[in-house]
Amino acid sequence: MQHDQRFKTLIREFFADFLRLFFLNWAERFDLDSVEWLETELLPNPPEGTCHLLDLLARLRTKTIIPGQQSEQPEEWLALLHIEIESPDRTTGIKPRLPSYYIHLRDKYGLPVLPIVVYLKVGLDGIGVDVFEERFWELCPLRFEYL
Repeated sequence: MQHDQRFKTLIREFFADFLRLFFLNWAERFDLDSVEWLETELLPNPPEGTCHLLDLLARLRTKTIIPGQQSEQPEEWLALLHIEIESPDRTTGIKPRLPSYYIHLRDKYGLPVLPIVVYLKVGLDGIGVDVFEERFWELCPLRFEYL
């Protein structure tokens, strides 16, 4: 079994504990008993487009409305958590793909998406927020943040 698969299994089994341990401030915003694991196949341009397999995708209720959500009914306060597990020793492989995944998930489900990447071999600065930017000389037309 690959490292990625082991971590996917661990996170699915101990999802609430994972969020509370590493992202407590975020975990407190979700109803962690309402997790529904979704299909991870993403087809951005069917039928000819490429197929992307995401690592983990969960839909769950939020405790309060997220700015920009339309529904005022608590049972409709939903969000997606997209989790990628990366074992390569660099971050360059996943970073450029994250904004595309985010946009396609928003379009497909119409829900806010919280992206999380777990780097298994990259230290960075520990737990926090990382960023991917695309620059056009001094202009930054794309800035994408993720946990």
